[in-house]
Amino acid sequence: MYWTVADVESESAQMVVYIVFGIFVAALGMYVLFRERHRRCRLYRTNSRRDTALSKSYHAFVSYVSYKSDETFVYRILLPKLEKGMGFRLCVHHRDFTPGACTFSL
Repeated sequence: MYWTVADVESESAQMVVYIVFGIFVAALGMYVLFRERHRRCRLYRTNSRRDTALSKSYHAFVSYVSYKSDETFVYRILLPKLEKGMGFRLCVHHRDFTPGACTFSL
């Protein structure tokens, strides 16, 4: 069987169409995948900011033994590092509890 110039041109044109179609399908798949990922990230960021801003006064409660070495560690090392250095709000009973008040509302 012999091929003519028209056959070769027809086959190469089909190959180009298949390649272009494949690239289009791959690009569309990547677009859908990354759009969904971006939507989930945006939703997570929005919810985490709203929860932190509206419903919480503190990020954590620091529980420690009222002993000199523990208090020294908490007040001189832990609190400055977490509150000033990293921006967390910590609840410490000596500083944040009001005597005689209900502590459940913190």
